[in-house]
Amino acid sequence: MNTNMKKRIFALALSAFTAAGLMNTAAWAEEAPAESSFEVSCPAFTLTVPESLKDICTIETEDNGISFYDTASREKMGGFVGGLYVYEGPADYGMNPSFRRGGEIDFPDGSKLDLVWEYPTDVQFDFRDEKIKESYNTIADALDEIGETLVPADEGVFVRQEDIDTTGIYTDILKKLRLDIIEKKDEEGLLADDFSYLYARFYEMEGVDPLQAIGYAFTDVNHDGYSELVIGAVDDYRIYDMFTQVDGEPAHAFSSGERDMYNLCLEYDNVPYFFRNDASGSAAYSEIRISILNPNEPELYPQFSFVLDYEEDPENPYYYQYSFGDRVSATEEEWNDRLEGFNKPYQPEYVPIDMAG
Repeated sequence: MNTNMKKRIFALALSAFTAAGLMNTAAWAEEAPAESSFEVSCPAFTLTVPESLKDICTIETEDNGISFYDTASREKMGGFVGGLYVYEGPADYGMNPSFRRGGEIDFPDGSKLDLVWEYPTDVQFDFRDEKIKESYNTIADALDEIGETLVPADEGVFVRQEDIDTTGIYTDILKKLRLDIIEKKDEEGLLADDFSYLYARFYEMEGVDPLQAIGYAFTDVNHDGYSELVIGAVDDYRIYDMFTQVDGEPAHAFSSGERDMYNLCLEYDNVPYFFRNDASGSAAYSEIRISILNPNEPELYPQFSFVLDYEEDPENPYYYQYSFGDRVSATEEEWNDRLEGFNKPYQPEYVPIDMAG
């Protein structure tokens, strides 16, 4: 946690707690508030929890948030169901393995804190015990509703994730590309402006208006609550350029080329998750690289590759190349069976770049 975050949390703690100090575990109110609920507070915010969870849920407060546990599973299995926490930005939480942005807290001085739901990455209860399974799921089902009751401390204002526009950081990029196309910048000029040279190919296409044929779309590829900008041909699934955000600012992740083309594949919760990069070095060597985009990082993170290398072994050119080790030989059938899961491309909902003017 950086210095500014510590100062913010310290200031919030002074205003939110008495001289008795911060409690590690939330105390149940002696009298339940109206509508059969009770309040739980951390330095940054207060949540209202249904009274019905009192006997099955253990709630713990931390400096930056509130955690919910299944009481029956707490000792033996961990029992963690989820927690809502505040961070200064994606750099502080982007590498967490399982999270979802719930919005932000905005302050009068223009600063803000990101609200992030974090979840377990392994089994935290005995799924063979139906009674425990029911209590765990009851808590899990209540978390979203509990999150909606959030009341910030220190004059903060709660802004829900669905009400946040995360696309505005790309406005200047889209305007620049539109202007480049109007001016018909050549391949070298496009590359100098951090765009793929492929857009120049549209200028000479008979009967094609590049401003209508080239399009852009927004999609939250890495599920961090921030939209990525993808650009390509309106009637195609391939991606010529992608921009993401790093510390709230736009960052260029990649550009495609003729023999180095990207697309999205394999949807998760109706959102694409994996990138496929078809790259060819020669007629005898090519790769299909599978990658993901980690939150708050400017470039793709490789997972593995499908390699065709006829130079190494013309009789059996099929290999897997893992990001953490040497490549492994495979049969043609094994190679194709595994590749099948990445053969269905995701079609971005491109709109013409002319609409970005």
